Order: sequence, then structure tokens, then C-alpha cells
Amino acid sequence: TIPNGLRLGIIRTWDSQWCVNDKEIPALIKEDFLIRQLINNFSKRNSISQIEIQRLKEKTKNRITITIHTAKPGIIIGKDGETRNKIQAQLKKLTQKDINLNILEVKNPDKTAVLVAQNMAEQLENRMKFRRVQKMAIQKAF
Repeated sequence: TIPNGLRLGIIRTWDSQWCVNDKEIPALIKEDFLIRQLINNFSKRNSISQIEIQRLKEKTKNRITITIHTAKPGIIIGKDGETRNKIQAQLKKLTQKDINLNILEVKNPDKTAVLVAQNMAEQLENRMKFRRVQKMAIQKAF
């Protein structure tokens, strides 16, 4: 089973939240995938742990609210919001909808599995000893 599958609706919420007709679902799934791919590929070392996409109200069908949870918000925001505006412009070009982009900082990046894995991968790419990398990750998590 998928670990998140048991937690959805109880402990966790869905990463994509929208209410639409059955005919619109495949297009929105593809659009969500492309949005996540664009954000993740924008910068390799941006430390993104989660991307939430919301399309909740039918009155505002042309508005997408995207929340990015990251350990390093300064990299995504950029100097004077320059990088954030570039991401927002590319997302608007991709989806043809108004984009509301929120960036939230992860308080404990050492306790988030995705960020720990990214950090370990970076260290291994920098040719650090794998046992040392493992021990450091475990120590930081506790």
C-alpha cells in the first residue's frame, strides 16, 4: 500500500484540491503534473518538500492557488521577488489562468523525509562517505 493512502483525509490532506466534473479530471491531473514538473525543474537546489494546488471555487475557475513548502524560501523568492515572478509568469503561460503563488518555509527541514533525502543525495554527489552521510542524517533527525 502507499504510505500516504492510509493517511489521506485523516492526518494529511490531498496535494491537489479541486472539485470538478468527471470530464475535466484527466486534463486537470495532467495540468497538475506539468505545474509540479515546472516548479521542481526551475532550480535543482531549491529544497521543495511539497507543492499544494487548489482550485476550490467555481466562481474563480480561472484562478489557481499554488503553495510551495520549502526549506529555503529565499532561493525561490529571489532578489526583490524576481525568481518568484518568473515562476509565476511561466505558470500563467502554461495554464492560461491567474496564478496565486504562496511560499511557506518548512520549520524543521531535518525531519521532513523529502528534504532529508535531497540533502543526502547532494552530499553523496559531492563525494562524501555514505556512512558519514547516513549517520549525520539520523543524528539531525533526532
